[in-house]
Amino acid sequence: MLPNLSSPALLPKPLHLAVRHALPALAAGLALSAGLARAQVDVDPAQPLGEAPGRYRPLFTLPEPAGAPRILLDGQYAANARVGRLAVEVHGAGAPADGVTPVEIVVRVFDREGRPLREPVLVTVEHRGGARLLLPEARTDEDGADRRDVDRSVPGTQLRVSGGEARFSLIAPAQPEDVLLRLSAGEAEVAGTIGFDPDVREMIAAGLIEGVIGRSSRRYDGAVSPARVDDGFETELRHWSRDFDSGRSRAALRASVFLKGRIRGDRLLTLAYDSDKDTRARLLRDIRPEAWYPVYGDASVKGFDARSASKLYVRVDQGRSFVMYGDFASGEGVTPAAGGGVVAGTRLRQLGSYQRTLTGVKLHRESADGFVNVFASRDTLRHVTEEIAANGTSGPFAVGGTQALENSEQVQLIVRDRNNLNTVLSVTTLVRLSDYSFEPFSGRILLTRPIPSQDADGNPIHLRISYEVDQGGDAFWLAGADGQINLGERASLGGAIIEDRNPQAPFRLASVHAGVKLGAATELVVEAAQTEASLSAVGTSLVGAPVLPESGTATGRAARVEIQHRGERLEARLRAARTGAAFANTAAGVQPGSEQLGGSVRWQADEDWALRVELQRDRDTATEARASGASLGADYRLSPALTLGVGLRRIEESGRLRGALAGLAANPSAGSHYAPGSDGGFSGAGSTTLLNANSALASYGSGAAPGTVPDLETTTAFAGASWRASDRWTLKGLAEAAVDGQDRHRVELAASYQLAERARLYARAEHQDGLSSRYALDGASSRGQAIALGIDGRYMHGGDVFSEYRLRDASDGRASQVATGVRNVWQLRPGWAMSTGLERLRILDGSGQNATAATLGSDWTDSEWWKLSGRLEWRRLEASGASTTTSSALTAQDSWLTTLTAVRRLDRDWTVLARNYYLATDNHGARPNGWQDRFQVGLAWRPVDHNRIDVLGKYEYKVEDNINATEEWRRVHVGAVQANVHPARAWWASGRLAGKTVSERFPVAEGGVQDRYRAWLVSGRLIHDLSERWDLGLQLSLMRGQASGQSGASWQRSVGVEVGYLVQSNLWLSAGYNASGFRDRDLSSDYTARGAYLRLRFKFDADLFAGADPVVNRALPR
Repeated sequence: MLPNLSSPALLPKPLHLAVRHALPALAAGLALSAGLARAQVDVDPAQPLGEAPGRYRPLFTLPEPAGAPRILLDGQYAANARVGRLAVEVHGAGAPADGVTPVEIVVRVFDREGRPLREPVLVTVEHRGGARLLLPEARTDEDGADRRDVDRSVPGTQLRVSGGEARFSLIAPAQPEDVLLRLSAGEAEVAGTIGFDPDVREMIAAGLIEGVIGRSSRRYDGAVSPARVDDGFETELRHWSRDFDSGRSRAALRASVFLKGRIRGDRLLTLAYDSDKDTRARLLRDIRPEAWYPVYGDASVKGFDARSASKLYVRVDQGRSFVMYGDFASGEGVTPAAGGGVVAGTRLRQLGSYQRTLTGVKLHRESADGFVNVFASRDTLRHVTEEIAANGTSGPFAVGGTQALENSEQVQLIVRDRNNLNTVLSVTTLVRLSDYSFEPFSGRILLTRPIPSQDADGNPIHLRISYEVDQGGDAFWLAGADGQINLGERASLGGAIIEDRNPQAPFRLASVHAGVKLGAATELVVEAAQTEASLSAVGTSLVGAPVLPESGTATGRAARVEIQHRGERLEARLRAARTGAAFANTAAGVQPGSEQLGGSVRWQADEDWALRVELQRDRDTATEARASGASLGADYRLSPALTLGVGLRRIEESGRLRGALAGLAANPSAGSHYAPGSDGGFSGAGSTTLLNANSALASYGSGAAPGTVPDLETTTAFAGASWRASDRWTLKGLAEAAVDGQDRHRVELAASYQLAERARLYARAEHQDGLSSRYALDGASSRGQAIALGIDGRYMHGGDVFSEYRLRDASDGRASQVATGVRNVWQLRPGWAMSTGLERLRILDGSGQNATAATLGSDWTDSEWWKLSGRLEWRRLEASGASTTTSSALTAQDSWLTTLTAVRRLDRDWTVLARNYYLATDNHGARPNGWQDRFQVGLAWRPVDHNRIDVLGKYEYKVEDNINATEEWRRVHVGAVQANVHPARAWWASGRLAGKTVSERFPVAEGGVQDRYRAWLVSGRLIHDLSERWDLGLQLSLMRGQASGQSGASWQRSVGVEVGYLVQSNLWLSAGYNASGFRDRDLSSDYTARGAYLRLRFKFDADLFAGADPVVNRALPR
């Protein structure tokens, strides 16, 4: 059993209060269960696979997305047509997350009569998470699963199953997490999660205690002072330090420790502390492909433990439950993958959704029947949520804040109903460095594949970005609790409570939700939520214009009810929702001040006839605008390949609803690290000159009250057809025209070509006159057009494809793939992937808005020596002068994005990586054009057979034109080489050579001001072991810099010598002398610093805590 975590002695007061109030309501029945999960699971993506004692088993999950590509059953996949069911057995679920333990997966294939299918079939294997796939007969996963992929032209890994059964393995990740696994063949699919529990291992420990006493003399001529305190080689200890003798002497101490291992039976303790750690640098630490050197010549898999923005991290695990202090994330799709425990899914918890990335205390308690999370944080972080419309490209996408914390972001793809933007059809959480990365200039979000403005059915796609901003000032408390419990096998009940005491943006959230299975195919979901917040501080709503009551804290409520039935012949969905004007939870993705009521029913009368009924009613509580619609239709299957449909639709509008009329997304824009702007990224700011042509039209309209605009009504008739021309081709068409009321009409044409079992190439064209959607009218009788070409697939977001970019002994693939920015979408042949996209949007013809986007990308990963990738994206945005806010002359704007990457393993020891990023904006003469480019080459010489020498190098060229201001430009050259040499046991040497040239122009005066600066640095260190106890070290550094206008250069130099003595095992005493200085011929002031120091270092491991063990402490009697 875990200790009493609600004790006031163990927790701070706000967290103790949250625990005391939350546990009585949520902890009933949450005791750890010894029951075993089912060994075989059919289709349920959220369910655990295999035996997993104590793992929560959700009863309600999101349904399969509508409009998913049909299944292709021909060619070598012809046998898949006879697959009726897949069954999976997981041997070893709940394995330790140690990075090496294999979990065996057994997949069995049955035909439609339930008998084992003996003939060979191809099963597609996909997984998401840190686990690695090991296929049969493969000795290692280093070369990747793709080498044994039966069909590498299809995304995922194709496994041949003969005799009705096959086996493969998943290698455990290095951190505890839930890995999503999906297997599919023909129309059969099985999906679920495999939990990897903490590795309860014997204790390991590594630590360092360091103390230093030094005395220095510093001489400053004039006003010159050193650039930093520690101008010498030895990094000064600052956290625990004290100066005396007027600052000429200093004493300092540092303690650093990491330990992990079993305590008190089955509990696992992880602890890390560093007194001199750089805090607030970033949250949830991960690899940084854009930092330091581009390639390291190392194929090892990298992971991080004890991630904390604080100096301290501590976590105690017991099975699936834990208590911790450190960095954690909340939100579905993020928390389980980060080892933060399960949370309620959006199927039940939408209005009460809460997504944060914080540093603080968290308690997670989980059993097979429920879970509870309690957390608290005392910090200065402010939460920001923004929703950005997709634009047919991969970005880059800016965020509104310029102080966003790195790695605090949570990015989701949101698909909204084209007929009602308040209805969210799907939410997909994107994975950092797999689905998106960051461009190199300002850290804006750059997706690894283009995202269309609309999906294959015309529903708009948005990016929801949540992140943290450090607002400074005094720290404040944030605390919350959430949980969910299964009441038997047919009902779930849960809730959440959050309180953020941010003085600038106070926020409270309380929500309850419930799900009930009314039958085998019928589900009822009920949810209610309440917020108390200062809406002006929280920000605008995500859809439509905000409804801001008077200043101060306002209370808002929201509720929704949904009934869904999915039977063999009847499919029905009824929904009702109401959101108060002051409801302020931006993570819910709903519009405040709105009411929605609607439903759809489809009844399959017999094999040929199907009837469809749809109802919809919306009301704006602020303006009393109303819109309602209803349709009745019938489909008749004339032949197995041809289906016809007819129907009637009635639409009525009084006033104009907010969000009823769609707008066009803005073009991608450049950002810079050098100057602030209105929008920024996670390492820089935005452009102040390259404003988008339709920046004011990115919202969805503020609506209008009844009487201020004419009421609209119409009755239309529609007819459509769907024709399966061949096994791969499908054609569809629909025509709709008014038969009563205002004259409106619409035409839709669509075609799709099946590329693989779960991927299709689609083309869609739509023309409408006065119909902004199926249930929305346009009073201006404007015309709209939309043309889209793209690839639609049900392959896994965030799926593991790093193995395809991996080079043995050269690159781990993860950083390389981040650099490429292209994901496998359409395989032309094994190892050669293409991504394509085309869309043309012309919305509200009266205002002249048009957007066209085209994308093309390619990957080549077939060679063991080469990895190539590139993409080209273009988007044109056109707007009339009336629709722009920045300049009436700006009527067109083009955006160009290209990324190119090549990785080459020259031999077993040498690796080279080259990559280029280019983004340009063409304003067609209305404004100066802006562009930026970063070209980078990296090399690594890492001999595999010995460690006598290692060399890393890079060259980088960066260009910026007209990014921060008109007629401003910047050119930067950077080069660096670093080497470590170990020619003999007693000799160690390291050296570094670096140079930088910057040329820039600032338009601060007539004609502008140009500046140029050059600098180079050379440094080295030599260590020689004089004996087993004595060593001698020497280090030198010299840097030269010269700016334009200087007749001479400035010099910085440092020299140091150190003698070390091993007092006893793991205790090292050092004495040294450092001297550093600065000299500039053009200045009358120089400075020098000299000083001696005495340093004592003690390193220790787990044996320090085993003094009572005679095996470790040999002084004890045996």
